[in-house]
Formats: sequence, structure tokens, C-alpha cells
Amino acid sequence: MKIGYLQIGSSEHGVCRYGKLLAREAQKRKNLNVTEVNITLKRDWKHNRAILTDAAKQLSAADVVHFQYSLGNNKNLWGQSWLKLYSLWVFVSLCSSPLVVTLHDIYPLPSFSTEAFNFINRWFQPTVSTTTQKNTVASSVASTPKKIKLSNPISKLFATLRRISGANLEAFTLRWLLNRVEFVFVCSEVEAQRLKVIVNNNKTRIVPIYVEERSITIDRQKARELLKLDKNQKIITLLGFIHPRKGHQLIVEAMSKLPADVIAIFAGSTSPDPYAQAYLEQLFTLAKASGVQCRLRVTGYLSEEELELYLLATDLAVCPFKNLSASASLSTWISVARPILAFDLPQIAEYNKLEPGAIKTFSPYTSDALVDAIANFLNANHEEIDPAVDRLRTKLSVATIFDRLLTYYGSMTNKYESLGSSPNL
Repeated sequence: MKIGYLQIGSSEHGVCRYGKLLAREAQKRKNLNVTEVNITLKRDWKHNRAILTDAAKQLSAADVVHFQYSLGNNKNLWGQSWLKLYSLWVFVSLCSSPLVVTLHDIYPLPSFSTEAFNFINRWFQPTVSTTTQKNTVASSVASTPKKIKLSNPISKLFATLRRISGANLEAFTLRWLLNRVEFVFVCSEVEAQRLKVIVNNNKTRIVPIYVEERSITIDRQKARELLKLDKNQKIITLLGFIHPRKGHQLIVEAMSKLPADVIAIFAGSTSPDPYAQAYLEQLFTLAKASGVQCRLRVTGYLSEEELELYLLATDLAVCPFKNLSASASLSTWISVARPILAFDLPQIAEYNKLEPGAIKTFSPYTSDALVDAIANFLNANHEEIDPAVDRLRTKLSVATIFDRLLTYYGSMTNKYESLGSSPNL
């Protein structure tokens, strides 16, 4: 079988990385012939058309072509607004091979009524003072303050209109795209239901997000030595971008109710969004008011090597997400089989259905419930490697997930071989 992969964007982008690891796994299979095309688009439709035309030509000899698309994070992938739709149209129209797509970051699209309500609320918000974070390891203090004007009602009105028009364009793009691909893959049942609200279709297939393999050579004690962390402290870590829906504030609120030897690490940085920058400042203000600032560490951006040290140094991974699509940070925790605590969301239930008891949960979404769950865990003796998470890691390995994709690839090639033709997309 000939399989083509279109890799779009920087290799550091999570969506591009996802596709590259699938291609790497495919290349290990002796019976597969893999063609991988890597491109980066610009804000120049002529440039994009030229490289997409060439990519489509290179991939048109494949039996199936797999590419990635993100609903919420396309700025550095397919582009934004109409340029995104144009780029998709060029590639899909010119590639004669059967196409499949994995959709990422599927959240409910904003409705007019919701945005109107939010606009009224934002109208009365004061000017936000925020800071620019230093992206250095173990940074815990923000740098030079900057005033960001976010209270202008005209600006808020235009921002609201952009979100509404963007949601309508996204829905149109998805309907158009799903009419032209053979399968659309999503990572969870929740995402499948969200997609169904936008585009009711029979092409959606659920393929869980895979867990990367790691070659771990040190233990928790050695990782703490390298990070200059006290070996007697209890370390809870929240991994990923600092954003309100990730639950960082809930952890700060919980810290004052936990023993003094419990240290919280936020392993990640803020996004460029000014609201996210202001949110980090609010977290530091809350931590200082609660007397827990000295027990909070914000790492900033981490290299892969630094990230792995923090993963291994952790006693308990805490994932108090209010909402999520497919969580790359959760998959990262599974890759090191650390004990994991998360809010009781439907996506977490899907993991526990696959491996019962793999991820511990708390509910309701309050700091008291989180404190009880953390305390119950830390008061018991636990191994560095959680056996249930380790079993879940095996079930979600790249090889296992690729095998599932391979069955869908095969069903497509069998279909067109029986017809003696290739689809004219």
C-alpha cells in the first residue's frame, strides 16, 4: 500500500508533530510505501498555491493521503479566514488520491446569542494591566509591566463580530471539507459529538490520540537533583499553556489548604494572548495573597529535555481542566506513567473505560474537592510508575493507534480496487 502524508507547518507545532510521528511509524512497516511532503504556508496566496500544487502532484500516486486540520489553532498551519479555505481548496482539488483528515482542537463554535451575551459583559470590563513573562526555566516573577487597552467598546464589538463571522466560515469550511474526504478522524467521542453538531455526517471515526514512547534513563530522585528540588517535598504539576480553562487558579486556591511540604509546578508558559498574560499576573497576586507564592514555581517554556525532568520529578500530575478536546498534555503524562488526577470530564471517562482506574478524578469543580483528592493520594504510598497508567500507555502506543488507522486505509484501497478506479476529488 502507498500512503502519503502532507505535513503542514513547523515541526514544533503539536498538530504537525502528530502527523510526523504517524509517518515515522508507517515507515517502519515493510509492506508500506510512504511518501511524506513537508510544507509551510505564508500569508501569500500565490506562494501557497505553488507549493500546494506541487505537494498535491507528489502525493497523487498514493493509495491514500492523510493530512491534519485544526479548528482552533490554524494560524501557523493552513492559515486564517478565507486564505485557509483557499489553501484547502487548492490541495483537495488537485490531489487525485483518496483523502482522509484528522481534526484537532474541536470545540463548540460560538453562537450569535452566546457572543452577544459575552459582548455585553466585556463592555463593562476595565482596562487590563498585564505583564510579559520571562520564558526561562524556573522563572516565577513576571517582567516589565505593560498596559493593554481591552476596554474600548468599539474594539470589543469588532472582536465579537470577527468571532461570529469566523465561526460561520469554519462551519462552512468543515461542511465543504467533509464532502471531499473519505474519512474524518477525531480523538474522542466528545469531539465526535461536537463535530456532529456542526456537520452531521457518517464519515467520522474515533481514533484516540496516541502516546509517544520515551526512553527514560533516570528516576525521580535524580530528576529532582538536576532541578534542585527537595527530595522530601511533595510535587504536584500542571503541564501545558497557562490558560483559564486549564485550572491553574483552582490549584492556587487549593495550595493554602494543603500541607506546607506540597509544591505546585506550572510546567509551561502563557500564550501571546493578552488575556492569558493578565491571567498569569492574577495567579501571582492570588498566590501572594494566600501566602503560597514561595510554594509555586512557573517554569516558562521548556525544552524536551527539561520537560522530561519535570515529568519524572512529579509525585502527582494534576489536570483540573474545565474543558478540553484531546489533551496532548494528558498524553504526555501517560507516556511516563505518572499517577494522574483530573476533573471528572466525559473525555476522562473514555480513558478509564479503556483502562479502569487509570486516571483518578475529583468532583465537583471546587478547590475543596481538589484538596481532598490530592491529600488522599499523597497520604498513601505510591510507586513512581502507576500500573494502571502503564497499561493505558501500552494500549495507546503509536504502533497500536497506527494499526487502527491502517484498517481504515485498507478499507479505502479495497473499495477503489474493487471499483477499478480512484476517486475524482
